[in-house]
Amino acid sequence: LLAVLAMLILGLIVALLSPMGEIRFARTGSISEGLHVSKIAELIGTIGWGQYIIALVILFVAIIIFSIITTILSLIRSSVGLALVITPLLTVFTARFYTLIYEQGEQQPAAM
Repeated sequence: LLAVLAMLILGLIVALLSPMGEIRFARTGSISEGLHVSKIAELIGTIGWGQYIIALVILFVAIIIFSIITTILSLIRSSVGLALVITPLLTVFTARFYTLIYEQGEQQPAAM
């Protein structure tokens, strides 16, 4: 039971840090920068942990709703092709959403 609890906590930490790490890696081209946990946590701190978690929850809810609609439409049309067309749109939306969050943390306040 203790191992399962530890695994859930570690999974939650990875789920919170990995989207920003992936974007950091893509922007810098350096794997070590993408794995630099303290810099990622600092970036999320700039955004605000509460705001960041709320954004991820909103994205999760949007993905669930989108998936339900896609499943219902696929059942009605009896076609897998619909999912093959719509799923890339969800992937692009998710990537853009993460990027906008990352850019919000990257913005520095104007010098006085």
